[in-house]
Amino acid sequence: MKEKKFSEVLPDAIRSIGCSDIYPRVDGILDWEKIWAEISGEASRFSYFLNFKDGIVLVAVKNSAWVLELTKRKPSILKALRDRTGKKIKEIKFIR
Repeated sequence: MKEKKFSEVLPDAIRSIGCSDIYPRVDGILDWEKIWAEISGEASRFSYFLNFKDGIVLVAVKNSAWVLELTKRKPSILKALRDRTGKKIKEIKFIR
């Protein structure tokens, strides 16, 4: 039997016990925070990943200036997230 990484087993285990609502980031990627930090660069100091559900990435942003900046970068951020995660991401929403 081939050994599996913990990150490969955890999502299925969480789904099997019915805890997907409690742990919403089980959709195959457990480290959205790290991915967001890598993709957003300097903006990661002023924003953070909240959730991914139904193809929508939700990001909290600390002030309206960064909401505007991230909104301008939205097309390139979406492309980078899709490329990095392989997920079908329909939208990214920035909330303050």
